[in-house]
Amino acid sequence: MQLYNKMKSTLTFVLFQLFTIGVFVDGNEESVSVTEGGSVTLKSGVTEIQTDDGIEWRFNGTRIAKISSDSSEIWVKPDGPFRDRLQLDSQTGDLKISNIRTTDSGKYKLLISSPRGSPEMTFSVKVVPAAAAKPVSVLEGDSVTLHTDPTYIHNVIQWRYGQQKSPVAEINRTAGNFKTYDGPDERFRGRLKLDQTGSLTITNIGTRDSGLYEVEIISTSSRYTTHHTQSFSVTVRESGWSSAAVAGIVVGGVLLVAAGVVIYYRCKKSREENGQNLKNTDDPDNEGTKLNDR
Repeated sequence: MQLYNKMKSTLTFVLFQLFTIGVFVDGNEESVSVTEGGSVTLKSGVTEIQTDDGIEWRFNGTRIAKISSDSSEIWVKPDGPFRDRLQLDSQTGDLKISNIRTTDSGKYKLLISSPRGSPEMTFSVKVVPAAAAKPVSVLEGDSVTLHTDPTYIHNVIQWRYGQQKSPVAEINRTAGNFKTYDGPDERFRGRLKLDQTGSLTITNIGTRDSGLYEVEIISTSSRYTTHHTQSFSVTVRESGWSSAAVAGIVVGGVLLVAAGVVIYYRCKKSREENGQNLKNTDDPDNEGTKLNDR
């Protein structure tokens, strides 16, 4: 019974690891999803290429990159659909595809030739179309939160603002960094908040905070690294009152009306009391009655 329970626990742990670390097909193929315009690095799994090792990358059966077995030649396909978008790491053999396009979807096969064996690995890459910058409209003086895509695992998050792409916030879980920046002209000083999901909140927003906000999400696994970008086009409106200001005006108005009612009734009561006193003092009939009684 103890042996059965131990085997059951081990099997459960192995299945958990398979489902949480990555999805593998036939033991040699891994699925990768990346957004158009981003980048992906497909990892060879080699820490350092040995002198007698050779590496070759193929896309849908066509060779696109190679390192010769004596490391005398490092070759990347110079033309075709991947022109100027491929980088091959000479030390590890990792392949990086930049500014990725939907036409780059397909099978990427890694072949390693070595006296110690010739393993193969296939990556099934799916490139999804990029979404346009999300429009966000907010009133001056209010707060706004720009939410990151929850479907991506956030190892590194970098927020940038404006045409100059000035850094305004960053999360690096590996390095333990979790911070915000003041931005250009220190315009965001004390007004940025970053939560654990990477979503960015701008408080007391002003019209000069309008513009393009971009967040780059870097997700890393043992077999690949992806770079995914989201954009937000923020417009800050001058007209109208902020919700905080409206609430303050409403509360102030209610208090003012209440104070007016209290003052009115106090004045009314005071006039009635004064009127009664005057009546008692000036009434001649009352005085005459008093004299006759004498």
